[in-house]
Amino acid sequence: MRPGIGLVSLAVLLLSVPGAKADLLENGDFSNWSTPTQPTGWTVEDTNKARIEQSTDPVRSPVYAVKITRKVAGTGNNKGIKQLVPVNQNQGYTLTAWYFDNDINAGGGIGITWRDADTNYISSSGNAYTDSGIHTWQILTKADTSPPNAAFADILLRVYGFSGSDSLGVVYVDDAVFIAGCGIAEYNQSSIHSSIRLSVEPNPFPGYATIFLELPHPVRVNLDIYDITGMKCTTIYSGELSQAHNTFVWNGTGNSGQSLPAGLYFAVLNQTGNTTVSKLVLQR
Repeated sequence: MRPGIGLVSLAVLLLSVPGAKADLLENGDFSNWSTPTQPTGWTVEDTNKARIEQSTDPVRSPVYAVKITRKVAGTGNNKGIKQLVPVNQNQGYTLTAWYFDNDINAGGGIGITWRDADTNYISSSGNAYTDSGIHTWQILTKADTSPPNAAFADILLRVYGFSGSDSLGVVYVDDAVFIAGCGIAEYNQSSIHSSIRLSVEPNPFPGYATIFLELPHPVRVNLDIYDITGMKCTTIYSGELSQAHNTFVWNGTGNSGQSLPAGLYFAVLNQTGNTTVSKLVLQR
């Protein structure tokens, strides 16, 4: 795991309901492989710096994940797999990918490189890294706006080292998604944690929304409200919950008590590496 990275970025999640934005990646779930070392649709960056292998354990979704083994020690020389995707200039895009990072000698990271029509480098989105405190599947997110003259995006899924790390550190990656649009959308709850239920009534709501949360066992959670831009508006609850059935009320205000404008919001539940999201529509 990569020390000192800090908390994982807020998940920007793909809609799994009618009207969802289309995933621009080929074989983002890594279900198809040309060989056991070559996921279909992806380019292996440098076999001298990172070894790519098909994984059946762990996987986040059937049938396969990607095992990335770092072949160099220390910092730099960070490689993995990439995919070149056509994009429009001056357009917001969001990349997400799930990582399993349980190795003290490696961390995972994602990023976007913007390229022109001749695939020449223009700029980079920067990277999002795995959180060393999460010992199960975690989602990484990177949202950015394509610069003028951008025609392609290189989607990068990599293993990273750090000062003092040995070679042969391993991370796993699965379920990568790249969509046009920035902000938060809704992920299929059952695909993340089938025993957690998060719902809102009424929805749309004119003044007060009741948020229902069902949990399988006592657990520590964070329940926050975000707007469509990905900004956190308020925290509904943060702490331990011991009951199976929990109810919260949100009155459409922010952290400072200010009334928020009408529009689309998201209740985001984070619990031990799992994220569940439910849409709310505030009416005024």
